[in-house]
Amino acid sequence: MPLWVPIERVLHRLSIRADKHLGQHFLFNESLLDAIASSVRSTGIQGERVLEIGPGPGGLSQAILSRSPKEFVMIEKDARFIPFLSSLKTLASSHCEGGEVDVRVRHEDALDSLLLRQKHHFSHVLGNLPYNVSVPIMLSMCQFQPFQHSAVFMLQYEVAERIARVGRFSRKWTRIAAMMHLHMQNISLVLDVPPEAFSPPPKVRSAVIVLEPRPEAVFLPQAGGFGDREKAVEALFGSGKRKILRNVIPAPVLDDAMSLQVGIKFDGRAEDLEFEQVIHLLNVIHKHKTVVPLSKYDDEAADASCKTRVRSRIERTRRANW
Repeated sequence: MPLWVPIERVLHRLSIRADKHLGQHFLFNESLLDAIASSVRSTGIQGERVLEIGPGPGGLSQAILSRSPKEFVMIEKDARFIPFLSSLKTLASSHCEGGEVDVRVRHEDALDSLLLRQKHHFSHVLGNLPYNVSVPIMLSMCQFQPFQHSAVFMLQYEVAERIARVGRFSRKWTRIAAMMHLHMQNISLVLDVPPEAFSPPPKVRSAVIVLEPRPEAVFLPQAGGFGDREKAVEALFGSGKRKILRNVIPAPVLDDAMSLQVGIKFDGRAEDLEFEQVIHLLNVIHKHKTVVPLSKYDDEAADASCKTRVRSRIERTRRANW
């Protein structure tokens, strides 16, 4: 589907260039934009409530609106795009089939948005995520699950592959992969996007990943809240993820874990575990709060810690993609 307003025209009309500090790389390829909007699962977009994170010049936004959602909300941090994004409501009324679409634009940082903290408020969430904030946004999806059916995100290829292909194609478990699989299901990498599809082109490949929320975290009922789960994952896959398991796990936890009889090789590494073994070990780690003090790491602390990590690393990582 051709865009109502080509991205080149939007950028020229608003005299906008990509902002390095915001990690902006604009996707121009209309076929890819259409494919991303078509990647949502289950219900599709028509007649549903849809959220887009970081719409920028509105290419993906137009592809979403052409599918006639019932409600469409865009969260955009860059004030330069707000006037054009606001005009999409008028464009949608003349192009969309099936009645008027409730279109809204929120000028705010997605990491601070209360909309992302409302469980199942939207049917689908989509976004071309800046590389430097993609991981905390994905963790926010795990913590609050604002979508009911699916999320579709553009990520750095390495991150997307690490999440989607863990356990296959020799990919190893990492902290982010473990967190995503504990809270999401049917995770798949659906599109491989080359740098030249963007302007300016990033230095690395990108990929589109699709997620569906689990009915509830696999790591329940033994564990506590999201902060407990994140802390347990950090204990298992943090700085010691490449170390031998028996050297990573404290002695009381190790004794309990060795009695599980689930085929765990404690002379192996955490990154080589099977998913079911990961769950068993995380539950044992959580059980031993005196050794791994998870109770001090509640949901509010997890959220604050995540934001602190993001703010401190943005400046360090943004140049790597330019």
